[in-house]
Amino acid sequence: MKAPHHVCCILFGDIRFDSRSSKFLQTLSSHGYNTTVIMIPEPSAASYPTGLAIHPAQVTRTLPTKIRFLIFYWKALFIALRSRATIFLASDLYSLPTAWSASVLTGAKLIYDSRELYSSIAALHKRPLTQRFWTWCERIFSPRADSIITVNNSLAQFLRENHPKQRMYVVRNIPHKQTVSDRSLLRRRLNIPPGEKIVLYQGGLQEGRGIGILLSIAPILPDAAFVFLGSGVLRHSIKEASRKSPNVHLLDAVPMSELITYTAGANIGWCIIENHGLSYYYSLPNKLFEYIMAGIPIVGSTFPEIKKIIDLYNVGITVDPLDTNGLIDSLRMLLTDDGLSARYAENCRIAAEVLTWQNESGFLLEAFSF
Repeated sequence: MKAPHHVCCILFGDIRFDSRSSKFLQTLSSHGYNTTVIMIPEPSAASYPTGLAIHPAQVTRTLPTKIRFLIFYWKALFIALRSRATIFLASDLYSLPTAWSASVLTGAKLIYDSRELYSSIAALHKRPLTQRFWTWCERIFSPRADSIITVNNSLAQFLRENHPKQRMYVVRNIPHKQTVSDRSLLRRRLNIPPGEKIVLYQGGLQEGRGIGILLSIAPILPDAAFVFLGSGVLRHSIKEASRKSPNVHLLDAVPMSELITYTAGANIGWCIIENHGLSYYYSLPNKLFEYIMAGIPIVGSTFPEIKKIIDLYNVGITVDPLDTNGLIDSLRMLLTDDGLSARYAENCRIAAEVLTWQNESGFLLEAFSF
């Protein structure tokens, strides 16, 4: 009988706050794979996903990012070499050099999860040297992967043009099927009155994700609460805005196991991505599927992958991110037209029966079927 594969995931972050890697490893574990993750632990009381071995690579968080990368790479590599893994999973480009080194030194297979087009990352568009470095890394290391996984068909097509000989798989960021019975948690946490409707942004608080646009709209719609749930570099800007606008609220990132329950307390989900490069233009954010699972209507960008899902399942409105008036009108329509919002919410509930990780995970298992 063939021994089960041992998958070792290398993650420059904490598995408790990475829903994609967590789903990957738990699914593989439930199908007989031995699973390990090498990661940087964050200070948190949140519990780790079940079914996998945790190997922390301690890195001082106050160090400059480049130094943290170098320390993590060396620590992670030494742990990886002792793991006896038969497959190394690079959770993203930042983990790929270490995962590749470990696979070469041990003869293990290498799978690269290309979550975005790293040659066109919006967060790096003002840092050209850093952008060029990561573009170089992807050009050097990604052709050496045995399989590449990505998040949607548009990115897969782009990657196939550059990697025509590699196995390519699409695994979307779809959550597990969940049913929410209590939709008041978000409102209770922030003391938002029952009659006040909530527009929610959840996810990384970073440039290019429509956060500045939403902050500029908040004073124009003072009867609604604008909630930002997550962590990131724009946290300070949102906090400053909340001091000036009483309808702006900031909430720290919550454990993945609780996220959908928080999300379900909103009335509208904000999924506006700005066109800061092909990576964002072709993006298919986790939050889109999380809003659908939570049963709340969506305002999203008119970009190919986002628009395809919103239009196919009729779960919201798509608007050009540059059309500020159109965004305001769309929010105002959903805030005031209860019938329209109810139809979109019902369509979300129907779509949530199909858009589940249980249905999506088969594509992941194909990628790991060596």
